[in-house]
Amino acid sequence: SKYKLLEPSEQIRLFGKEIIHFIKGKKEQEKIYSEKRKDKKEIIISASGMCEGGCVLTHLQNILENPKAKIIFVGYCPENTNGGKIKARQKVFIEGKNFEVKCEIADLPGFSAHIDGQEILQYLQNLNFKESGKIALTHGGNSRNLLSDDIQSNIDTTRKSIEIIIPDLGDEIQI
Repeated sequence: SKYKLLEPSEQIRLFGKEIIHFIKGKKEQEKIYSEKRKDKKEIIISASGMCEGGCVLTHLQNILENPKAKIIFVGYCPENTNGGKIKARQKVFIEGKNFEVKCEIADLPGFSAHIDGQEILQYLQNLNFKESGKIALTHGGNSRNLLSDDIQSNIDTTRKSIEIIIPDLGDEIQI
């Protein structure tokens, strides 16, 4: 299988020991940052590129102010999210506490899971809208307004009514 390397037996066969450990639950996660492990060199892979929720918050609280640590972002983070603020080296507020960004930051933007504006336009041009349709642009910060203009000018709207919605964080959309 394509995930064979994640199997402990395969790791032992290749490396002589298990090198990938899956952390399940907050207690296991907190063990990573115990006193006896704090100077150990490790790579921690965590979800939530925007750093807004989930297990990444525990990791951030333990590494943001550590100048020996490094966070590598592999995707887009809007400026108004924790991820965007961290990339800009601004303080972030996590679970009731402010954290300064003292760790190293690296950005690998080519790994984003989201398609870009041109790909969105191409996709929409191939859709067969009925009489009307709604398009919600939820990612991309202020560039969503430019994409909205591109959609309006590139999609044949003469025989269709297409509503483009640009919601703010927390907005509810009626579908």
